Amino acid sequence: MEQNPFSGPEDNNNFLKPLYLDREHVVIPRRFLRAHPYVLEEQTANLTDPVGNVFQTRVMGHGNEIWFEGGFNLMRETHLIEGTVYIHFTHVQESSFNVRIFDVSQVEVDYANPIQQHQQVEDPLAWISDLTRPLCTGKQPLPIPAAVLDEYFPHHPATINIILPSGIMDVWHLIWDGKRTRQCCIGHGWYQYCRAKRLSSTAHLQFYKRPQADTFKMVVS
Repeated sequence: MEQNPFSGPEDNNNFLKPLYLDREHVVIPRRFLRAHPYVLEEQTANLTDPVGNVFQTRVMGHGNEIWFEGGFNLMRETHLIEGTVYIHFTHVQESSFNVRIFDVSQVEVDYANPIQQHQQVEDPLAWISDLTRPLCTGKQPLPIPAAVLDEYFPHHPATINIILPSGIMDVWHLIWDGKRTRQCCIGHGWYQYCRAKRLSSTAHLQFYKRPQADTFKMVVS
């Protein structure tokens, strides 16, 4: 049985921090950063929960404060978490952490099944994007069909959550046309993925809607 992190002292590989209601960031202790300064050089970090879900978050900073930002709302939705909770971070390697989640009474939450284990047939196909040579350069935004915007994005979100083929969740930013409400493309997030994977112009991207808000699973074929 794992030790309750509230009962023992923290060390250089573990820390416990609150995730407040309606917050999307968690401050990283300076003690941890002094022991692992290379984390400051990373742009993202992967947080793996006890049932295998991997949430991607960004490493942000200003002045003397460094924090994780993003991915926590998806974590809440996945495990039906409400209110303030405490997250126990265990550093695994480089920018990877194992996390455990506790409520304010110091009881570990009940975790949902791993997202990756849901059968794909349960997730409706939202849209397919056929790539072109210009799109594969990672310099052009990825258009979203107008019908998809009407069905899934009437609230005009600024970002969407993408479950990549590797199972890692990433946050991709939307670019809305200021004058045409039915025109929108995916920008930051798509650019980086496309350049890193060097996708072929013959590839097809299939986006399946997940139960969580503004969350899609991407399949490359």
